[in-house]
Amino acid sequence: MRDKKYFLSYYGKVFNDLALSDGMDAVTSYYDEQKRSLEEVGIPLASNETNKQIRLAQLSALEDVYEQVKRIWDSQRGGAREGAGRKPIGDKPMVSRRIALSLPEEIWDKLDTHLSRSGMSLAAYVRTLVEDDVEAVVALDDE
Repeated sequence: MRDKKYFLSYYGKVFNDLALSDGMDAVTSYYDEQKRSLEEVGIPLASNETNKQIRLAQLSALEDVYEQVKRIWDSQRGGAREGAGRKPIGDKPMVSRRIALSLPEEIWDKLDTHLSRSGMSLAAYVRTLVEDDVEAVVALDDE
């Protein structure tokens, strides 16, 4: 006789395969279809009490495995989620551009020493230099 343990194993494999190949929407569709079939046909039309108990165990396993797969799926990292991503610097929107900067080795060594002592990142240091310089240029242009 098939018991809940059997159905847990069966639905675990089916849901896992569906989730990996087609995503959580496919798992939810399969779950809804199976649950509706058991509630509308499988349990009410069971030929005897033993078959009814088997279908109830199947339904219970179906619900347990679905909740477990859904919980795991929802806890996965990646993709858009509230609060995710790097936080903005300051209150103005920033635009990133990649640049290549060539300097003599001794300048890079001095810069690395300065940055490690100050605890500042290279990006923050360059950003400060550029912002200060642009402010100075704008001030001179306004005179």
